[in-house]
Amino acid sequence: MVTTEEHDKCVLELRKKEQRNKRRRERNAEARREELIQVQHHDRSSHVAGAEKKLLRNRQRREVNAKKKELREQEYARLEGVGLLQNKRSKRLVQLASSRGLVVDCSVEGSIDKGNDIVGQRIHLHGEHFTSTENEFPARCEGVLHDQGSTSGSIMAFQPKLIPDVSPGQTSWTAKVVVAEKNVSRTAQRSPVKYQNMVLVDPQGNKVHATIYNNDITAFQDTLLLSKTYLISNATVRHTDPKYKATAGPVQWTINGRTRIEELDENHDDLVFSTYDLVSFDNLQEYIGLQR
Repeated sequence: MVTTEEHDKCVLELRKKEQRNKRRRERNAEARREELIQVQHHDRSSHVAGAEKKLLRNRQRREVNAKKKELREQEYARLEGVGLLQNKRSKRLVQLASSRGLVVDCSVEGSIDKGNDIVGQRIHLHGEHFTSTENEFPARCEGVLHDQGSTSGSIMAFQPKLIPDVSPGQTSWTAKVVVAEKNVSRTAQRSPVKYQNMVLVDPQGNKVHATIYNNDITAFQDTLLLSKTYLISNATVRHTDPKYKATAGPVQWTINGRTRIEELDENHDDLVFSTYDLVSFDNLQEYIGLQR
């Protein structure tokens, strides 16, 4: 049987144990609160640092864009003085160079047609780490364009190449031609490839056979019209397959999406009706079976 003294002693020990557990719980709770405060402070500091870095990057980006914009405005003001920006193709090329943060040094070549209209303009853009000659193309613009690379400021005549002067592998060339013949599109006998043949003639009567393939046929169906005159730049030039040389000539052109074409308001009907070659009956066998 438990005495009163033993009972009181047991109760006292239980109270002391409960107090110790309470103090332990309070210490643990305080430690958790301090840890949570430290984590929140660290997160807040990291967030502030990240926000400051983002603001700095945005500020630097705005400064760079402002410099580029100022550079473009200066270039546009200079180039507009020679009439370059009146031509959409020229403007796109200038924008391309300016978007790369490049100072454009532009030289222009053109030949006078009527009044101040210049036909056959060629544009050369040069800048630091940038030289574009592949983007040369014929264009038509208004105003007198002077050669910026010339101290005399005289206009340099642009002379399109003749067909015999365009050789395989050559780039950055422009030729003036008339569409003398244009056949309907066909499908190859042994493949699903579609092709369309045509005959082009330069002002001196030189001929070349040109071919358009697949989707490019639709792209150029309203561009290369019979008896019309065009400036053609950078068609692919290849040696003709020997079995077709009798009818196609030494080289052939392939017109594709990289070819630049511009129609000219010129009449060369005399070239269109002088492209037929008469073959004697004795030599007819050389031409039999050579059509695709």
